[in-house]
Amino acid sequence: MDEIFQVITREHQAAGRRLSTATLDRIRAALRAALNAALRAGLVEENPASLVALPPTRRARAVVWAAARVQHCRKTGERPAMAVWTALHRAQG
Repeated sequence: MDEIFQVITREHQAAGRRLSTATLDRIRAALRAALNAALRAGLVEENPASLVALPPTRRARAVVWAAARVQHCRKTGERPAMAVWTALHRAQG
């Protein structure tokens, strides 16, 4: 079963498409749900999707748009994965 997730990942990379670990988690969840229904209906004897172990995910850490970060972003175009404004920043408009 782990092989199918490797194939999915490889095909996305070969096509130049981004595939997040969250997407792989959703694929596994849908597959597990379908196989659990088949298990309850007596169509299969076990659910191999329940044994799949995907690599752990790392959540993006929110950073505040400080003046230095804004300046760096304007200069380089690099943006943090998740950035937030403080209430003071929002009030300044």
